Amino acid sequence: MAASVDLFVEGGGSVYLLRPVSAAGSVWIATHIPFDAQWFGGAVVVEHRYIRDIVAGALSDGLRVR
Repeated sequence: MAASVDLFVEGGGSVYLLRPVSAAGSVWIATHIPFDAQWFGGAVVVEHRYIRDIVAGALSDGLRVR
């Protein structure tokens, strides 16, 4: 994971993992993802139907997503 990335998307199929890899990514998740979201191994678990909108929101807020 490069230092120039704020959020890293892993997985595919029915669930994705959205992993914060910078301070900006952690703050963005804390302010945009519900506090009761499911976490797994340091990443937020996201259903496939939501990942596109979440990534689009992060990109529009200036975060770097890979």
